[in-house]
Amino acid sequence: MALAPATILQRLVELTELESELIVVADAVAMGLVVAERAELLEQLPADLPADCRPLIERFLELAAANEQAAASVAGVLRRELAQISNGRTAVTAYAQAAPLVSMDRRG
Repeated sequence: MALAPATILQRLVELTELESELIVVADAVAMGLVVAERAELLEQLPADLPADCRPLIERFLELAAANEQAAASVAGVLRRELAQISNGRTAVTAYAQAAPLVSMDRRG
């Protein structure tokens, strides 16, 4: 039995609210589950939605747009942090190659 469009949209709103929480904690596994369920639900929506679904559609689109922005922001932060780690490793490697080997042996 097919779900009513309003039921599908309500679940889409719930999933998108959950997604916003998962973006903050960077839970990629749970996000994958949310994305999969959302895709299944979107396939079930009819092309023409009843007018009474408009508030749910607007809420879903509003949340989805905010999540896109939040995810892009988090991705930017992660890229900068990874670049800093990479730069730090490069500096350490360069220093290690330039520094003479110091023996910790008492004889030498």
